[in-house]
Amino acid sequence: MGVRRDSRVLAVVHHDVGSLPLRPQDFFVLSRIDGETTAEDVIAATGLARVEAEAILARLEQIGAVACRGTGPSPARRGPSSPVADRPHASESARLRESAQIRRMRMLRAQMAVGRAVEVVREPEPVEVVAGAEVEPRLAEADDRRIEPGIALPVEIQRHALALLDDLGRIDPFALLGITPIDERKSVQRAYHAASRRFHPDRYYGKPLGSFVPRLTTLFEAMTEAYESLLDDRRRADLVAALRRRRSVPRQLDSGVRRAPSPPAEAAASRGGEDAKLALARAREQYARGQVERDAGRPGAAASLFRLALELDPDNQSYRRCWKSCLEEARRQRASRSFAAAQRHLEIGQAAEAAHFLLDAAEADPTPIHLAEAAAAVAETEPHRARELAMRALDAQARSSDIAPADRGRVHMCSAIAFLGGGQVHTARQQARLAAELIADDPRLCAFLNSSKLS
Repeated sequence: MGVRRDSRVLAVVHHDVGSLPLRPQDFFVLSRIDGETTAEDVIAATGLARVEAEAILARLEQIGAVACRGTGPSPARRGPSSPVADRPHASESARLRESAQIRRMRMLRAQMAVGRAVEVVREPEPVEVVAGAEVEPRLAEADDRRIEPGIALPVEIQRHALALLDDLGRIDPFALLGITPIDERKSVQRAYHAASRRFHPDRYYGKPLGSFVPRLTTLFEAMTEAYESLLDDRRRADLVAALRRRRSVPRQLDSGVRRAPSPPAEAAASRGGEDAKLALARAREQYARGQVERDAGRPGAAASLFRLALELDPDNQSYRRCWKSCLEEARRQRASRSFAAAQRHLEIGQAAEAAHFLLDAAEADPTPIHLAEAAAAVAETEPHRARELAMRALDAQARSSDIAPADRGRVHMCSAIAFLGGGQVHTARQQARLAAELIADDPRLCAFLNSSKLS
């Protein structure tokens, strides 16, 4: 029997999810259930076809992953209705509608009050006027060479993903989720669910994604980290306050003539001083939490906390150094994970899958080895891109003095493979000769020289 759309759905948290027979699509739908919600809301959050989402929900209930309240025969099969039986449901609906109406009226009154207060002192601030609104998607250039028109991911979503990946670490968690800052949990949840419909890797399960397999994974992990950080009420409030202050600074400085402050303005200035002290105290708190995460070996989480501390205290150079250091370490870890995944794929003969992870490693941490291995991986399929990566690898190696001879030989060998793929036989032979001087007995180099006839 199917799940009714007005049913209340709740994930069964006492289960060991790993022991359940869940498919990737099941995991995706299960991840959309946050607390107790309606089946209709879950279906909308997935972005899947209604029939497919309903079938997956029914399966989740059948295997015990979710509990549904209010399930029963559909209205078409129900016998004569009983006014007494229907009354509790109608009463509950009326209560919910009344509660929602009261919340909207309170929010409207609060916004009108803020508007009147702001008109006296200064112009309305964007954070308060459009809090929680969707922002225009960031897009990479239409001719970005990383775009792959032939895969299942629409080009517009590719451009959006690439722009967000390029800006990771430089944009705040709200911008990453596609909304303006707002201190409201529900708005954050809606934004995360909307982002999931676009970028969740399982949304495209079984479809060709090319090099966007690791990119979507990285992006969605960052979005999930941003979402989880914004669920913390204290952290979210601190970040909204910090962003509001940062946007108000240019507004305070763009006028050279100041009127004498009125008593209300003096009171506001006094409150501003107290707010600034509170912000500095919260910055120190976030910094201390960031140090704990860094010492625990979680640079990604540490970078987020240091970034929040920096938003609260923008002039603190210690916070800035810690943020940049942890951000770089998080990227190195991402590159290390991708590189290791590529080696596992190569061991079982999955060269195409390995290439995607090698490209991600080169993008996250462009060391000579990462760039060179990525160049060799795409030598046959993308010769122009391979040549560009090889040139970057050789340039990076020329500017570094602490690379081991074996690694230098490996960079030359991979560059030879890349140049040969692009038809540059003479340059490939030069690189192969340099590689042979450093790693003459390397089995991979020997195999390449024998097959290419460059020796």
